[in-house]
Order: sequence, then C-alpha cells, then structure tokens
Amino acid sequence: MYILHDKGKASTSERVGFTATRNLSTDDPNLAWRLMCATAMQRGALKAAAGIRRGGRETSNFCAHISLSWHPDEKPTDAEMQRAADSLLKAYGYDHLQVLMARHDDTDHSHLHLVVNLIDPVTGLTAKNVKDDFKKILQPWAYEYEKANGRIVCANRARDMEARARVVKEPANANSPADGKRQLWLPRAQWEAQRQAERDAKRQLAADLSAQHQLERRRVLDATKADIRTASAALRDKLRPDWAALYRRQRQDRRAHEKVKLELSYAAKSATARMEYVERYRDLIRSAGVGIDDLEAGVSRGRLEQAMNVVLAKQGEAMTLAHDQAFAAMKGRAGAAWHDLQRGIWKQHNERMEELRGRQTEERRAARRGVTVANDSGRAPGHAAATAQAQGKPMTPEPDSPAGIAAANAAEAARLRDQLQQIRQGRQSQDQGRRRERDRDRERDQDNEQER
Repeated sequence: MYILHDKGKASTSERVGFTATRNLSTDDPNLAWRLMCATAMQRGALKAAAGIRRGGRETSNFCAHISLSWHPDEKPTDAEMQRAADSLLKAYGYDHLQVLMARHDDTDHSHLHLVVNLIDPVTGLTAKNVKDDFKKILQPWAYEYEKANGRIVCANRARDMEARARVVKEPANANSPADGKRQLWLPRAQWEAQRQAERDAKRQLAADLSAQHQLERRRVLDATKADIRTASAALRDKLRPDWAALYRRQRQDRRAHEKVKLELSYAAKSATARMEYVERYRDLIRSAGVGIDDLEAGVSRGRLEQAMNVVLAKQGEAMTLAHDQAFAAMKGRAGAAWHDLQRGIWKQHNERMEELRGRQTEERRAARRGVTVANDSGRAPGHAAATAQAQGKPMTPEPDSPAGIAAANAAEAARLRDQLQQIRQGRQSQDQGRRRERDRDRERDQDNEQER
C-alpha cells in the first residue's frame, strides 16, 4: 500500500512516522489492509448474517482516502494527530468503520493519511463517500479544530465561517414577504423540517382528496339508487290495476267452479232437481265430453255424481292452466318494463360516473402539480345537485348531510393546496439563495487557494 512505504515502488518506509488502526483486530498495517479487503469481499455474507436483504446497485469503490495537513510551523505529536483523525472521522460519520492511518514527514508540513473501508464490518452496508464534502463538513471541522487549539491558521476560512453564521438573505422574488423585511437563512434542521412538512401536506392532501372523491362517487351511486326506487314505485303503481283485474278474474273463475260443485250436492236429493241441474249446466257437460242424452233420460244420483266429477276435474285443469298462462304473461310484461327502466337509469348513471371520473382525474393531476382546478358546476355534485344547478335552484346543504361533508372536505382540500403552494414557493426562494451563496463561496475558496 502506497502510504506504508516511500514514494514510488520503494521497499523502504523512512517517511512513515507511525501507523495506527481503528475498528480492526490488529495494529499491523500490512495485515490491517488485508483484513479491510477481506471485509469488502465478504460484504454479501455480512448482509446475510445481519438479516439484510441483498439488492441495490453494486459498489465498486470501497475505500475513501483522507489527508490531514498541518502548518509548517506546527509540529503535532502522534497522539495529537490521532485525536484530530478521530474527531474528523466522527464528523464524517466514519467512526464505526475500519481505518488505517499513517503519518508522513517527507514534506515541510506534517500530514496524516487515512484509508477508510466504506464497508460496514457488522452489516456489510456501504457508507456514503462524503470525503469531498469540503464546504459542509471539512471546512467547519477545520475551523472548530483551529479554535480549539487556540490558533487560527487560515484567516479567510475563519472570516467566511463567522460571516456565514451571521448571514441573512434578501427576498429572492415576489413570493418573498411583501413588507420587504429581511429573513434569516434557514438552518439545515429547520429546512429538513420544512421539507417534511411539505411531504406531510402532500400526503394529507392526497388522503383528503381520495376521501372526497370516494364520497362524491357514493353520492352519485346513492342518487342512482334513489332514482331506481322512485321509478320502481311508479312502475308498481302503473301495473297495480292490471294485476288487480287479473286476480279478480281468477277469483271469479274459482268461485264459479266451487258453485257448480256446491249445487251438485243439492241436486242429488231428487230426480227433478237433478234434471234441472243437467239443464242448467248442459253446455259445461257437453264441453267435457260426457254423453248428455243418458243424463236427460232420468239419471240416478250415482250416475250424475260420477259424470260431474269428470266434468269438474277437466274444468279445474283447464282453469288452472289458463290462470298460470295469464300470470306468466303479466309477469313477463312487468319484467320487460322493469328491465327497460333499469337499463335507462344505469345508462344515465354510467354517463355521470364517466364525467365524474374524468373530473377527479384532473383534480388529482392538478393536486400533484399544486394547481387548483376551477369547476363551474361545483365538485362532483352528483345527480341531485347537478339537477338543482341546471334548474337554477339554490343549494344550501346541511352540515351533516353528504353534500355538506363534501363541501367541508373541498374547503379543507383548498386550504391544504394553498399551504402546499406557499411551502413550495418558499422552498424555491431558498434554493435560489443557496445557489447565490454557493457562487460566492466558490469565489472565496479560489481566493483562499491562491493565498495558500
């Protein structure tokens, strides 16, 4: 390894002042870097042992190289260098990783090399390589390190860090406060909290919009069901006289049939009564196919009852068949009318639902873009509301009614959209301010490099 010997491919190591390790089971540098390589190659097994599912993009860069340099006038001890290295590793978030460090004294300024294995020795996960995060981590750490040691080596860095702590930003655009007051630059934690609030507002808006859309679809369905109930009642009222007439005719037929049976019992008492009975029901007896001549010659009681039982049985069968056919015809007529009625109502329902789904789709897209969609007819008012608006009637829904709940949800969704828009505008203003600050910091860094 380069840091363990002199420059080039020399086998000597005169420039190496000391070596040390972190989170390794050995202090031997030659064994330490081999253990680090073994950890990187066994990252899959480490993940499996830690219960972490394998996946994601394969990592090709497992190491980070960091160099700490001191001013030529400073002569830090080995212990001071290691304390500085430990502090920097903690600032980077690398204090739990395997590290090999080596001191070099082959230049005017003492410096310390650190080789960090980015593979976690416990979980096998790869840490983020932030060693080049000069502005956010290294510069603040170096400034605090110099203050702690009582000597500011880089005056420009100290000036920039102190100015950054006091910096305020001007309003970036028309979305900034209208009173023209200057606003403080948001710290990282507050900015993260604002972003989280924006994400929460988006999720809340999506949840409210989904609940409102579901309520709107339910209202349309309820209106359709109400239409079906109303139309069903009207159809029943329309067909009720026809059903009543059918039942009345069938009752009359059954009563006439029972009358013939009842009169037979009285006619059996005398020959005269039997002859009158035969004369009265001559047509009925002939229609049943019973010989009428034998009965006219003076029929006996047994012969009359036998013949009339045949007549009444045939009459009962014919009456039952006629009643069943009439009932089936009436039922088919009512079923056809009911089918046509439902088909028309559900066709109107599908048209209303198609229009509602299209409007709700546009509202969801607009909510994702942070735009409020204006709708002249209100927010999916449903069948009853659409009818009332078409007729020019005022709509004042009760707060506890479905329409009142939908109106309240719409107002809350509008409020959340306005809040989300304000958060987004403020974030855009801050992003513009950050870009201007980065440009100024880049110019300062260039000046610092020229001075060094």
